[in-house]
Amino acid sequence: MAKPTRNFRSTDWKEFNTHLKEVLSTSTPNRICTENQFRDSLNTLTIALKSTIEAKVPINPPIPFTKRWWTRELNKLRKEKNRLANSSHKWRGLPDHPSHELHRDATKKYMKLIKSTKKEHWEEWLTNASERDIWTASKYATDPPSDGGKSRIPTLVSTDGNGNPTRTSNNAEKTEALAKAFFPLPPLNPTIPHSCYPSPANIFRYFTRA
Repeated sequence: MAKPTRNFRSTDWKEFNTHLKEVLSTSTPNRICTENQFRDSLNTLTIALKSTIEAKVPINPPIPFTKRWWTRELNKLRKEKNRLANSSHKWRGLPDHPSHELHRDATKKYMKLIKSTKKEHWEEWLTNASERDIWTASKYATDPPSDGGKSRIPTLVSTDGNGNPTRTSNNAEKTEALAKAFFPLPPLNPTIPHSCYPSPANIFRYFTRA
């Protein structure tokens, strides 16, 4: 599961520096003469920076399209698969070249790891699910597979023959409203505007190189 990230671009650096100075003011600066003193000073500075980041650097909101089951191992294997795909494409004229078999094996391994990672993430989420998440888990398990979009068209607002707004409530009315919007009827008395067109050109010459 992806860890939350910090938004350093939105940080107020004046408040950050002020808070860091306050944290560092609690420790007494000493002259560094030995390796142990250096490591102690470095540890003090690291702790001060971490506490200041947690206090003053905001956290990025989670992106709804993030694959929460994605791991670094999958990222590494995807890069390896893409590299082998480029090599296989380079030797596409030789069907017996070993790069094709390597690419197929990497693809199988990549897809197998995706499937197992999704399963582990689902089981971990179910294990740690709260009472509020039980209904969400039930919906995921009982609903048929889909692309995640809504399975129904919301209520549409259209106009009747007199121009009055109407709201659709069932599938038949929604179908009729969509058909009228995308495929309107032709006008009863279509008229073609009168225009004056120039005479056709009688002379046609082929273009040739000089």
